[in-house]
Amino acid sequence: MAAEKEKVGAEFQALRAFLVEQEGQLLGRLEVLSWEVTQKQNENPAQLEGEITQLSKLSSQIQETAQKPDLDFLQEFKNTLSKMQLGREKE
Repeated sequence: MAAEKEKVGAEFQALRAFLVEQEGQLLGRLEVLSWEVTQKQNENPAQLEGEITQLSKLSSQIQETAQKPDLDFLQEFKNTLSKMQLGREKE
């Protein structure tokens, strides 16, 4: 009976050591994931700012084009749309 108690105690001790090791590994992974999420969050505002600037420029071009005579307007608008499509293809 004493040998069985000792055996069970040793098995639980091994399980505790395993769980402590697993906890450390999972906490390490969580820290890495947290860092990656933070990096992504920092990248997105810069990307959005660039897109907003580009859209603002296109909006200004469209507003300027709208002031032109009809034929010039259509030609300029076609060019502006082409630029927008090229910008999307780069993504």
